[in-house]
Amino acid sequence: LYKTVDAAIEQVDNNYILFYQPVPFPDTLPLFGGKVLSTFSKPPVDPSTRPQVFNVHNYCCQAGPDICRSGEPSLKEATEHCPKFHEEKVAGNKKQAQKLNAPLIVTEFGACSDSEACYNEILGFVKAADNHLVSWAYWMYKPFNDHTTTAANNTEGIFNSDGTLQAYKEKAL
Repeated sequence: LYKTVDAAIEQVDNNYILFYQPVPFPDTLPLFGGKVLSTFSKPPVDPSTRPQVFNVHNYCCQAGPDICRSGEPSLKEATEHCPKFHEEKVAGNKKQAQKLNAPLIVTEFGACSDSEACYNEILGFVKAADNHLVSWAYWMYKPFNDHTTTAANNTEGIFNSDGTLQAYKEKAL
């Protein structure tokens, strides 16, 4: 897939960075504790021909089947369980990126409402990323009627419906 995509983009523009990520299934299943079970044994295209970045997602809901019963971690889970989960998952992904000789970026994490639990869940991830010098981008800036999220009620973005920042997220980020 990535070789095909790379070749197609290269025909239009040769000046880009290829982001690639392992298949999120089954590592997104809580049954496996968020462990990365699928990965790459080598970069998808020759690194000497294209700058590349290893890209992953990191959600505490992946840590166990009951972590996000209500759609996101409870305050107890966010403070007691999620930081350890984030630390282990970021460390594992960093190790994989180093094997691939690629920088690592986490392009999705959080996806929670503006609450104390969300603050702690985000903070647990951000601290783990900082500990391993891993770049990140929060999911999501603002809702765009994305069918892959529960943000129809406008809670997962960084902004409230009136355009103001969500205070807990601003503080955590």
